[in-house]
Amino acid sequence: ELHIVSLYHNDMNIYGDTGNILALVRRAKQHGFAPIVHEYNPGDTFPETTHLLIGGGGQDSGQSSIYEDLQKIAPQLHALAKNGAPMLMICGMYQLFGHEFITTSDEHIKGIGVLDVVTQAESERLIGNVIAHSDDFGELVGYENHSGQTVLGKNAAPLTIVTQGAGNNQLD
Repeated sequence: ELHIVSLYHNDMNIYGDTGNILALVRRAKQHGFAPIVHEYNPGDTFPETTHLLIGGGGQDSGQSSIYEDLQKIAPQLHALAKNGAPMLMICGMYQLFGHEFITTSDEHIKGIGVLDVVTQAESERLIGNVIAHSDDFGELVGYENHSGQTVLGKNAAPLTIVTQGAGNNQLD
């Protein structure tokens, strides 16, 4: 069995993030796993068995509605990260997994600090195809659409070096 937790599926799923779960479930089955997806939303009991976590994007209202609950389960998420549980956090969940998210109106939203990053929203969106190189994974190709500009802390290392597109930020 492979227990996959979809964090805040009801509120943080604005960009079709369910597709990531569907792709992961299909790939897991192809490799002989029996995937079990747990949708975790505010007020739910956090699953006892968690092998992998996925969190998606959400509007400001979605982030506000899950914020208190996320702070409550932060110790469990830190323990999972410390034990090496893979986590794919997209957009708003990525921002909240960092130390802080700074909005365009200069509101400072405290994150849970699983990731050693700070993200600041900017007025310009970075949109388009992206190509990056990773020593571990080779060439990665994707699409970016974000206004968040992320600065890595001293304990964070980039997954890739972007060769086409914007990547983390334009602040450096």
